[in-house]
Amino acid sequence: MTEIPVESATGVKGSTDRNCDVKMLNISYLKDMQILEMATIPPPSLPPLDINKIKRRVNEARSGRQDAVDKIGVNVSTTAQKLFDTINKT
Repeated sequence: MTEIPVESATGVKGSTDRNCDVKMLNISYLKDMQILEMATIPPPSLPPLDINKIKRRVNEARSGRQDAVDKIGVNVSTTAQKLFDTINKT
């Protein structure tokens, strides 16, 4: 059995209120799990979401995808498209 330590972000070097280390495991891959110690204090509340930042990132992702779609040639061979994509990256 492999132990995976899970610690709170409080007191961890480099952590801030908005930057925490989180360890996620896919429980469908676990055979056995043992709780070694129950938490004595509740975890700190999550920081509020920055809705404007989320919207900006969604718009940037959409814009990037749209740019990629616009660069796909119509009636162009696969080789020509790959060549265009390679040149376009530089």
